[in-house]
Amino acid sequence: MIYISVFILIFCIVAASLFIVFSNSVQREKINLLEMDESGKAETSLMRVLTHISSSCVFFSTQNFSIDAENPENDYFQIYTVQKQMETLCATFSAVESIKIVDRITGYTLSYGEKIVVEQGRLYSTIGNVNIYENLSGSNSNLYMYTTATEGQYASNTVYIGINAEYLAENILFNQNDEREEYITDANGNIIVSANVLQINKNLTDIYGEKIEFKNGESYVKKINGTEKIITSKKVEDFDFYIISVTDNSIYRSLEKKAMVTVSAIIGLLAAASIFIAFMILKITYRPVEEILSQVGDMAVLDRNSMSEVQFINQNFKKLKSSNTELSDIIDEKVEELTNQHIAALQAQICPHFTYNTLDAINWIAYRTLKDRNNDISKVIKNMSVLYKSTLNINEIFRTIREEIEFTECYLEILLIRRPNTFFVEWDIDEDIKDYSILKLSIQPLIENISNHAVGEGHEKINIKISIKNFGELIRVIVSDNGVGIPPEKLAEIRRGISDFATSGKNLGIRNVNERLQLLYGEEYGINISSIVDKGTTCTFIFPKVLKPDCN
Repeated sequence: MIYISVFILIFCIVAASLFIVFSNSVQREKINLLEMDESGKAETSLMRVLTHISSSCVFFSTQNFSIDAENPENDYFQIYTVQKQMETLCATFSAVESIKIVDRITGYTLSYGEKIVVEQGRLYSTIGNVNIYENLSGSNSNLYMYTTATEGQYASNTVYIGINAEYLAENILFNQNDEREEYITDANGNIIVSANVLQINKNLTDIYGEKIEFKNGESYVKKINGTEKIITSKKVEDFDFYIISVTDNSIYRSLEKKAMVTVSAIIGLLAAASIFIAFMILKITYRPVEEILSQVGDMAVLDRNSMSEVQFINQNFKKLKSSNTELSDIIDEKVEELTNQHIAALQAQICPHFTYNTLDAINWIAYRTLKDRNNDISKVIKNMSVLYKSTLNINEIFRTIREEIEFTECYLEILLIRRPNTFFVEWDIDEDIKDYSILKLSIQPLIENISNHAVGEGHEKINIKISIKNFGELIRVIVSDNGVGIPPEKLAEIRRGISDFATSGKNLGIRNVNERLQLLYGEEYGINISSIVDKGTTCTFIFPKVLKPDCN
């Protein structure tokens, strides 16, 4: 039991250690998700703004203004419409500071907002035919979108849209504070948008004095000027920009403290649980073990002092199990032997009963034929020898259907000699089942039952039909007649009698067959008797198909 306690304690310590390791990984992943979530918000906002501005740039570039440059007053309404469209764009996207459109045919220029001055710097990104450039003119529009006119049927106007980076910083990089700084940069780390205007067009390396690596979609910790910073980079795919955040790791200290408290609490709970479980195991299990030891000790064949308690009990129970298995095998053999003897005894009961009826027939024939020495007696004796040979072999339980038919025909010949012109027998047998096994002496008692109940006073010749047919995985035997039938009260008595072997000796033969069927195959098998007065009686039973008998 002490071993179990130590094992539980070690398990708890290992589990706690693994928990600490994995909790650190989970914590780092959680911080990464939080940082990426913030960067994702900025990315979504930037993409939405720039995509709409780019679409507007394309829209204005494809319009056919057709303004007369020499007499623009003639196209006042057209100019007014375009200016209203530009005004609407600026009102919708506050990041749009100014717009300039140069008519593709006449060269007439339309402007809105402060006069846009463009001095082309670096090309940051291209969206279709729209380019985003750095504006070196020194105006507020440090970015501008540009699409130029091209020759051809669908030639475009030249469009300039000035973008205010300060506005982008205020409305997209909205997580700026003393502990968190966000930037929009190009792939080389050049700052395009920052809350601090003085940082625009500078490189991140210039700001922090160390190279900032971009790990798209991932956060990592870097020590900058003695302070741990969490660097997160998120690429804005459609624009080739990067959202960069530099966060002081101190804002996540509370998460670390909370994790440590949780880990400490879990370690304490595991330790307490291990002590409690060990105590309960000792308390609950060892007392029964002592009781088992005292019981086993009385019949033990091993030395208890040479092994542990569990080994001692285990070895003794193995010996007991082995002895029990041997005893069980002996019992099974005895049960099988007794069952076979019981079935053989039941079959043997038919022999005296049948012999009595046969001798009675011979006696009756002797009285009838004594004067003329009729051959009927020799027929009976001959058939009876066949019947004796079959019935006296009590070790035989099964025979083939073919053999049972031959036996039954011998009996029928004796019966017809005993009661001439009383019965007519009709056989209906599937040829392909004659080699299957059938319970010995299972049909003859049913015919005997008919001979006792089917013939009535003044009744015509009785037709007996014996049917043995395929019935799926079973074989079905039907013995029927068209005799006087059995009244309901008498039929109920017969049914009770064949199911209760403790009753008197009536219906011995048919009851014997019923019990043997149920002993061999189960209670769901047995003889079913139905009868209608003046219509006849039918006896039916089924049994499984077996080519070779289970026992002989």
